[in-house]
Amino acid sequence: MVRARPLEQKTEAIFIYAEVGRNLHQAERVFNERYPDNPICRKYLRKLVTKFQTTGSLSRQKGSDRKLISEDKQKEIVGSVVNTPQQSTAALAGDCDVAISTVKKY
Repeated sequence: MVRARPLEQKTEAIFIYAEVGRNLHQAERVFNERYPDNPICRKYLRKLVTKFQTTGSLSRQKGSDRKLISEDKQKEIVGSVVNTPQQSTAALAGDCDVAISTVKKY
């Protein structure tokens, strides 16, 4: 089972990378000596460093690509459900031109 790495360990990995002169191999070795219960691989460390260099953050971006549904579209969905309660979710989604998961939210 894959465990989420705590932000403190991600930060520590970046500090170690800087301490050892930006050497991925050595940073991996030092990190794994300090955290033997949650070792890191070079590939993950490289991705972490790249992410930090490009975004300046180690936090996960949440919902950045989520498409918002307008208030009018929300009213249309609710109206369709009220007017035709026996209609299937898939049919409602097709009528309102939205995803089935969107219809299920309302």
